[in-house]
Amino acid sequence: MSAKLRTPDTHRFTHWLANIVAFMALVLFPAFLLPSDVSAQTAIPTTPDQSTIYHVDSAKIAGTNDGASWTDAFTSLQAALDIAQAGDQIWVAQGVYTPSQRTEEQYPRSATFKLVDGVALYGGFAGTLGQEEDPSLRDWQAYPTILSGDIDGNDLADERGVLTTTANLVGENAYHVLLAEGVGKTTILDGFFITAGAATGESWEQKQVFGV
Repeated sequence: MSAKLRTPDTHRFTHWLANIVAFMALVLFPAFLLPSDVSAQTAIPTTPDQSTIYHVDSAKIAGTNDGASWTDAFTSLQAALDIAQAGDQIWVAQGVYTPSQRTEEQYPRSATFKLVDGVALYGGFAGTLGQEEDPSLRDWQAYPTILSGDIDGNDLADERGVLTTTANLVGENAYHVLLAEGVGKTTILDGFFITAGAATGESWEQKQVFGV
């Protein structure tokens, strides 16, 4: 079964994410804050038999942390992105996740989450065992899953970790929280808040690239 979502709205979002609208957004808004409902929640399709579901929970301090279940969830989203392949899904529990992998090693602000072609990322999970059997229990509003560019952890964000105005941006923030470069329409991002990116660098890559 294909991992592609079937609702028109989400299809348009995933198509947009990998195309020129993302580029235009960065040109128009140096510090681009997405609205809270940008990634509308949809049903999660069944993965093919050869595909893998990885679990990520920033609050998980016990277990093997190999991503196999909520009990053994990765604590880092990057750890799941590093091993995920086309057709796989990444389920992410509520919490704030900041990027660590740099596109330019000499620049800490180049840290970003780079989407993997054909991999589906789903946020809005509580991170409990019951949700392994029933993913329909996820709720992106009740269990906010935040991808944040606040790499030094000092922005004046709200209680969820969302930056609601650029006036509350403090210190160093990632140029792009998320990059969608070289991905197709089967690459999915669903159920996340994306916040606190500041595309205010000097180079073209730091300002204008396929990312948010």
